[in-house]
Amino acid sequence: MVVLLLSIAFVSAVGAQETVTGPVQIYDTVYERVDPGPPFTEAPRTKEDWQPPKPTDAERKAGFILFTRHEPFEIKPWSRPKPEERLTKISAFAAQGQKTNLWFAVFALEPLKSFSIAVKPVSPVPCPVSLETRYAHFWAQRTDWRGRTYYIVPELLLPMRDGKALFPAKGGTLEERPLDIPEGECRIFWLQV
Repeated sequence: MVVLLLSIAFVSAVGAQETVTGPVQIYDTVYERVDPGPPFTEAPRTKEDWQPPKPTDAERKAGFILFTRHEPFEIKPWSRPKPEERLTKISAFAAQGQKTNLWFAVFALEPLKSFSIAVKPVSPVPCPVSLETRYAHFWAQRTDWRGRTYYIVPELLLPMRDGKALFPAKGGTLEERPLDIPEGECRIFWLQV
C-alpha cells in the first residue's frame, strides 16, 4: 500500500511539469511561438572570475575599455577584459579591392546610451576606403536542435549608425533601437574594411 501511494505521488509531480509554448523571452529576444516543452534554461556560463584592469584616465573619461580576443565567440556580454587584451589602436592592411575584418569589444565602465563608433584613418590612405561598422548581436543558441538548454553566442552582425542598431524583433523582423550598453557589460563590434 505504501509503495502504491508513493508511485501515484511521483506520477502526479512529473505530470505537473510546466509546459511553455510562447510567447517567451530567451535572453533578450521574445519568441512568439516555441515548440511545446519545459521552460528554457541557460547552460552554465564560462566563468570569468578576474577583475577588469584599472581604467586609464582616457578610458575613465570615455566610460569604457576597448579590448579584443583571438576569437569573437570567446567574448560574451558578461566578459571582463584582462590587461593584455586591452586595445589602444587597431589597424589593418589590405590591397586595393581586398576586404578584411576587425573586431573589438567595449566593456562599459558606466551605462553607455546610444553608443556609436567613428573610425578615422590616422594617416592619408592612397585609395578610397569603404568601411562598414556592425554590432554583433548576442542571442540564445540551443545546445542541440530539440533541446531546452541554450548558451549565449554572438550570432548576427547587424548594421549600426548614429547610436542606433538593428535588433531582432517580432516575427523575425529587425527594428532600429538605441544601442545601449549597461554598466559592467560588453558588446562586440565588427569593422569591414
